[in-house]
Amino acid sequence: MPAHQPSAAARHYRQGDLLRKLDEALDRLYPGHTTLTTDDLHAVDEFHTGGHATTLEPAEHLDLRAGMRVLDAGI
Repeated sequence: MPAHQPSAAARHYRQGDLLRKLDEALDRLYPGHTTLTTDDLHAVDEFHTGGHATTLEPAEHLDLRAGMRVLDAGI
């Protein structure tokens, strides 16, 4: 029986210093950043194939208000 091979996603997230790499990438995109918004990050924070629109479209049908917490578990 062959040994288990980690998926491409597992290999990607097992890289060392992921937080440092993310911070360096943000420094390149937003030099001197101190505060970033969700709009700044949405391009790298969407893991489903529909991207940002796939998060926004269902949310438009909900009665969301400031202070609420939402989990986008994908589909």
